[in-house]
Amino acid sequence: MPRKRACDGCNVRKVKCDGTHPCQPCQKASIECSYLKIWRRSGPQKLRSATLQTIKLSQKQDAELLLFIPATSPLLSERLLVSSEAPSSNSQPVHTMPTNSMVPTFEPRIPLKALRPYVHIYRKRLYVVWPIIDLTEMYTLMDCNCQDWQFYSLICAVCAVTMAQFKLPASSDGFSHEMLVHESTRAKAIVGYTEETNINDILVPFFLHSYYMNVKRDKTSSRYLREAIAAVHVLRLHLEETYKEMPYEEEQRMRMLYSFMLVTERGHAMQHELPVILEDTIKPPTVNMNESDADFLLGFINLVKIFRSPDRMMFDKWKRPESVLYSRAFLRQQQRRLDEIMKINSLTLTNDIQKVDILVTQRWMQALTWHLSVIYGPLDEASSTNNMSLTCPADIVRTLLASTADIAPECFEAHGPGMKTKLLDISGALADIILLLPNQQHGHLVTYWQSLLHQFSTFIYSLNSPDPITIDKITGKLSIALNVLSIIPRAIEEDKPEDLCEREVKRIVKL
Repeated sequence: MPRKRACDGCNVRKVKCDGTHPCQPCQKASIECSYLKIWRRSGPQKLRSATLQTIKLSQKQDAELLLFIPATSPLLSERLLVSSEAPSSNSQPVHTMPTNSMVPTFEPRIPLKALRPYVHIYRKRLYVVWPIIDLTEMYTLMDCNCQDWQFYSLICAVCAVTMAQFKLPASSDGFSHEMLVHESTRAKAIVGYTEETNINDILVPFFLHSYYMNVKRDKTSSRYLREAIAAVHVLRLHLEETYKEMPYEEEQRMRMLYSFMLVTERGHAMQHELPVILEDTIKPPTVNMNESDADFLLGFINLVKIFRSPDRMMFDKWKRPESVLYSRAFLRQQQRRLDEIMKINSLTLTNDIQKVDILVTQRWMQALTWHLSVIYGPLDEASSTNNMSLTCPADIVRTLLASTADIAPECFEAHGPGMKTKLLDISGALADIILLLPNQQHGHLVTYWQSLLHQFSTFIYSLNSPDPITIDKITGKLSIALNVLSIIPRAIEEDKPEDLCEREVKRIVKL
């Protein structure tokens, strides 16, 4: 019986497939017929040489990747590397720059074909984290040996952050992630800034931002993120009117890119005490449940909802709440929005990397809101999430441990240093409440909480290369909390306004 979807070759070529195996178009073109990829709509009938090469490359890339990765590498986990395909139909296209006589002749120091294994790893492990590249077009341009400086800058940045995030050693060709990022910035400087801004003016600085986050150069990372945001504004993606004349598919891709940048900036701002620039001014992308990657899109949109729900003021200076005078009415409003965030259910998602991002981000925001609640008083005792209860931090940790028990540590590590910072913030909330309670009055409860904290912190420290700066900030607090000391350490006093500290300790003990 004929199959109900196109084969891989017809899918890439955008031609009608008869559903047989092998199908007639593949037989006529003398190419291998397989049914491993995601279906796409039909397109040009003429078989171009570049498309033929893309089909062959797509069919052998997994085999190449398995040969490239050592047999002992954790990247070979069946669930994490060689399982389902990452969606690509809703990612951003790679636009090349027009030829300019003032631009030096294209002479890359690292051949594009040598970067292919790292693009494979990005496709398998990081596309679900950063779904903003059209991988089909990227493979096509690599295969055609595209001679464009901006594309070269982009692919070097993508491969550099892939190597850095997974701590991959230098390649057999002798290049490291430091060399790759140097090549990316060199190519970026050759292109320079032009009036004709395109999508790569967002993508290149974004991946450089992600790279410098991994190598603990936060200020450099922040500057590249600001550059990407500036390109977003130049392209006017923050205005709803920009999307009116776009075809539907391009409109959805651009909405996805803007939503992705909004999520990235707000998370970065919360962790690095930076002001928020991007506004929640456009509609998010929509999900067509008939699309093959509907599950992936639904997960992405749920993540966007988490970052859109709190008021922008909550992201500005969230790490320094004493510098902002929050009114009770404002905090109640954020409490209601947090309640909506906690209703988002990600447990039905099939991709564990995406699932863990939503689960941890939900609990992270809950822990930060609890911290504000402790300082400024009860928000709403009737709240369904009960964020002012004494047991809230312990409930957060216990729920998170239970919901992620079957998820591999590599899924956490795929999100880089930002994920570890969120987990440490959550553990810090539980340590705070342990330190706020006199042990002699709540001995059994504190002992149970210490057990949870020990289990949770052990897991965090087991992840691949936690951020040493963040670790130093939280280690002292965790050590004291696990030693069952009943005094209030100086670290907690510094986290609060001096005139509120003693009063809030007495109040929370009475809860």
